Amino acid sequence: MDLSPLRESREFRLLWGSLAVTSFGGFLTYVALPLQIKQLTGSPVAVGSVGLVQLLPLIAAGLWGGALADALDRRRLALWTEVAQGLCGVALLVNALLPHPAVWALYLIAACTAVASSVQEPSLTALTPQVVSADRLAAATALNSMVEGAGRWSR
Repeated sequence: MDLSPLRESREFRLLWGSLAVTSFGGFLTYVALPLQIKQLTGSPVAVGSVGLVQLLPLIAAGLWGGALADALDRRRLALWTEVAQGLCGVALLVNALLPHPAVWALYLIAACTAVASSVQEPSLTALTPQVVSADRLAAATALNSMVEGAGRWSR
């Protein structure tokens, strides 16, 4: 694998690191949400419905993610959606630590995470050509795919 984009571009290292953190955080959320719902309800239907709760906002926000990435500063959009995903993780933790965790909060967190993720994806993808030279773009794309694939594989 060609690691030259990581060696040559500080901005790409930061972007790639952000992608790695997002993938790992997504994995943790992907595991924690259904696990908590299963522990709280014992219902396979409740666990399965979290996918539906994530799907609808994912589709709706996904339609706007590319337009927002084109209309707004991509770096700020990526940063704010990363912050939103981090806050969702904190909310997940806080809810888990409550004496009586709320199931509705888990569904709300799932929906918010799906929105932030689907809005963030186009901005992160569009940033790569801005931070690496054209001759390193293929290598940078391969590195991004490796991190994204590891995040998806671990799910």
